[in-house]
Amino acid sequence: MATLTPNEAAKAAHVSRGTIMNAIKALKIKARRANTGWQIDRDSFDSWLAGRGVKSDMPANMSEDDVGMSELAELRTEKAVLVERLASKDDLIARLENEVEYLRQPFWKRITLK
Repeated sequence: MATLTPNEAAKAAHVSRGTIMNAIKALKIKARRANTGWQIDRDSFDSWLAGRGVKSDMPANMSEDDVGMSELAELRTEKAVLVERLASKDDLIARLENEVEYLRQPFWKRITLK
């Protein structure tokens, strides 16, 4: 039986986790409480989503592990972008620090340095 966590279901349905939990409490989505948290029945979730007129972003054959791996891939990509942006900001900071040092020198020294 394919299952989802409330967070995965919320992401797939573009709703909040609270909306998913309310649907579970209202018995609109079949779910059970497990040691690791809530387990939502995938078929029940798909039926609930279809009743709302929304299509899930998650392919039907995708498992929890696949979702975790795709999220991991997205996070790695985002991390690479952020690392690159940080490096460019570090370069800018270094250039600005050099400019500040240059401008702190007396005027007559700046003329002779260039």
